[in-house]
Amino acid sequence: MQQFEGGSGGLSTGLLYAPACFAEGPELTALATVAKAHGRLLSCHLRDEGDGLAAAIAEMLAVQQASGVALEISHLKVSGRRNWGTLPAALTQIEEAVARGADVTFDAYPFTFGCSTVVTLLPAAVLDTDMATLVRRLGDPAVRAAVRTALSRPESLFASVGPERVVIAGSVSPELCRYGGRTLAEVARERRVDPVEALLDLVIADHGRTSIFLFQMDEADVRRALVHPLGMLGSDGIPVQHGVAHPRLRSAFLQMLCHYTLGERLCSLPAAVRKLSVLPARRLGLARRGALVPGAAADVVVADVSRTRPAADPFRPGPFRGVDAVVLNGQVVVEDATCTGLRAGVFLGGELP
Repeated sequence: MQQFEGGSGGLSTGLLYAPACFAEGPELTALATVAKAHGRLLSCHLRDEGDGLAAAIAEMLAVQQASGVALEISHLKVSGRRNWGTLPAALTQIEEAVARGADVTFDAYPFTFGCSTVVTLLPAAVLDTDMATLVRRLGDPAVRAAVRTALSRPESLFASVGPERVVIAGSVSPELCRYGGRTLAEVARERRVDPVEALLDLVIADHGRTSIFLFQMDEADVRRALVHPLGMLGSDGIPVQHGVAHPRLRSAFLQMLCHYTLGERLCSLPAAVRKLSVLPARRLGLARRGALVPGAAADVVVADVSRTRPAADPFRPGPFRGVDAVVLNGQVVVEDATCTGLRAGVFLGGELP
C-alpha cells in the first residue's frame, strides 16, 4: 500500500522464480485485491511456460476473477520444443476470459530466445533458501541426486529446453568467462561431465550469477503473440555487468519495427507503433503518454526506420543507425544521433490516476 501511495504503477511478480514460486492462490489474490483497491495493475510472469502453461494461465485468471484486478501476463510464450504450436490454445484461454468480462492483456518480446540465470534451471524444491546455503546443499551427493531426478522429468525447464539450447551469456567468475557463447552441452563435454553435473558446477562456481540464453520458443508462436489484439510489445531487458546482454535490452522495439513490421510485413507500421507506445501507456493509466495528441507530454522519437537496424545477435552487437533525434518531455535529448547531455526524464508516478 505504501508503494502504491508513493506512485508505483502496479505490482509485479515472477512465479517462475524464487521466492515467488512458493506463493499460492490465496496470497496472490490478497495482493491482487490491494492492487485493485488502488487502481493499479498486476503484472505476472506465469508459473510455468511449458507443459503447465494452460494451468498457469488458469491460475492467474482465477486470481483476476476473484480480485477484479487489471491483469497483465508478462512476456507470454510457449517454452520447449515439445510444446511448440500450443500458443493458439493459450490465446483462446485468454480470449474466452476477456469475453466473460475479465480485464486481461499480455505482452511479448520479438525473439525466440529468452534470458535468465542458471539458477532458473534448478527445481523449485532447492530454492527455498539463500544462495550461500544453496551452494552448500549442491555439494551434497544426495541433494545432487535429487536434483538430477527432478531435472530428468520432461516437464522440467532443463529437460524441456535442453542443454544444447542453453547458451552461456556471461559470468562473474573469471574461470567461467571463457564459456561465453557456448551451450551448456558443449561446456559439459569440455569438462567431461554430463549436462546436469555441469549445471550444478556452474551454480557453485559463480554462486548462481551465470547468465544464460534459452533458445526455447518457436518462431510461429512468437509471431502469433506479436500480432494478437490483446498483446503489447515488451522488452524484458536485463542489464548485465559481466558477459553479453540479451538484445531485447536495446533492440526489442527495433526488432519489431524493422524485422517483423517492415521486413516480414507481419503487421502495419501504425499497428506496431501502437503496440509499443499508446497501448502500454494506457494500460498503466498514463493518459498523457504514448501518443502525439494535444495536451500530451512531448515524447518523440525521430527515426528513419528504413535505415535503422536492430542489434539482434547478442554476440555480434552493431551500432544503432537511423535514430536521428529524441525529444523527452519537450526537450531534445538526442540530436543528429548524438546525446545532448540534457536529462529530461521525470517520475511518472504523479501522472497515474
